[in-house]
Amino acid sequence: LKPSSSPKVYGTNSHASSMASVTTPKLLTKKSPDSIINETDTFIVNKEKITVASSCVGTEEGFAALLVFREEIRKKKLLYLKHIDEKINRCNDGHDGFKEKNETISSVSAQPVFHYSQSPQKVEESMLQSDELVVTSATTKRTTRLLEGKYFLVSGVDQKIQSKVIALGGKVVTDMDKIPLNKSDLQGRYFFLSKPMCWRHRKYLFATSLGLPMLHCNLINELESRGGKIWTCYEWNRLPVGLSMESRVFVLQKRRHAEKWARGRGLGGSSQGSFFGMSVLLALDDDKMEKEWSLILKASGATIVHVNQLKGTEMLPNVVLVDSAKLPPHVVATHPRTAGILKDLSKIDCQNTIPMVDLSWAVQCLIQRKKLEFNTNPRFLLDRERKNGTASDLFCLKVSTSGDIAVRYEVGDTVSISQREKTIHTRVVAIHKNCKGNGFDLKVEVLDLYGRHTLMDGGRSTPDLTIQETDIRSHIALLSSKDYRSIKGGYIDKAHDIFMQKKNG
Repeated sequence: LKPSSSPKVYGTNSHASSMASVTTPKLLTKKSPDSIINETDTFIVNKEKITVASSCVGTEEGFAALLVFREEIRKKKLLYLKHIDEKINRCNDGHDGFKEKNETISSVSAQPVFHYSQSPQKVEESMLQSDELVVTSATTKRTTRLLEGKYFLVSGVDQKIQSKVIALGGKVVTDMDKIPLNKSDLQGRYFFLSKPMCWRHRKYLFATSLGLPMLHCNLINELESRGGKIWTCYEWNRLPVGLSMESRVFVLQKRRHAEKWARGRGLGGSSQGSFFGMSVLLALDDDKMEKEWSLILKASGATIVHVNQLKGTEMLPNVVLVDSAKLPPHVVATHPRTAGILKDLSKIDCQNTIPMVDLSWAVQCLIQRKKLEFNTNPRFLLDRERKNGTASDLFCLKVSTSGDIAVRYEVGDTVSISQREKTIHTRVVAIHKNCKGNGFDLKVEVLDLYGRHTLMDGGRSTPDLTIQETDIRSHIALLSSKDYRSIKGGYIDKAHDIFMQKKNG
């Protein structure tokens, strides 16, 4: 770079005294992180904290390249890169470029790789890390190979994380029907990103059914800032597959299952899914819900039977799945769509031999990775002839939030409630209609808090409480001590809704 007689330099003045001139352009690699670069007092690089005294020099001959380090990507990658591109374009047009002062890039254990020349030199591929950034005088080039060829089904993931996935070379999938069902198409390519409290979302259940590696969205931040591979960070970023009614705690996905994209065991011990060998009729009141549940069941080996296929006893399904929260006594009357399906079924199955089962049965089959008997839990098997239901039928309810989104809560769920402006952690023991008949009350057992993240399970220091559905604030996740400790140091360190179980006695 041939500087003009009085080059224009913008940046921090505090480091000016520590700058030294370099007479020839240099290509720095990660072998020299503390080198000082100063072409006409342009910028300085320290060991840990990087301060760019001047991001760009406008001269008659051209401009100096910008220093950008891998760790900066973690904080404000997309906005900063857009900011950089605009200013580099202005430099190319003959303007001074970066005119803001005191632009600082902070980095921890930064490993710089960059050009500093008017005519870009060639960087050897072996010098680049998979998620490092190279800036030349003409273009901003990002090596985005880290997640190249990887697809991420997302649920409850914000746009910022999705953008980071794309920036690292991955693909974001938001529609369930875009995911292949064959294991050979999934293995090594498809993953799932979400958060524990989304475990009842249908996308979450779909990922569990397919055996996709279940990853917390914090993993993307780690890969972006530190590099590495998905499986290196998997252990402390793995998600629970859901709340097991058997153990009464959330169960983390096992690594041996994730690495093989393994599904549950069906009839005869088949590894093709928990519902392998079963035919299922869905009697739901919503087209989208039925479509997505069809995908969940198919992914785990089931055959879906539609009501218009019921022509004779040879076509009868093994089970009818319904959403009990949409049946009396939760609602005044059954939805016409659901009622019509059940009516058509009764014309063929006059003796009511086909069991009608709540969706909670299918959820627990997926979590426990096996086909459960219908009588395993009293909430599973329903009476097809019931008209109005009774108090004993209440195992779930849906509570609408301020955003008019109905959230399902069940007996056995761990939830936080609000009582006298105080947050209390509890487990739902029972649900029943209140005495006024215009809502539901819940009986909950209090889980005593020890420290910040430990809940005593089974303690009797505080009596059970009866609350209204409006007292519920949110779900919380309770993990066994073994599972909790296995992801300590990962995403749970910043979580306010994940706790470790401490058994009483």
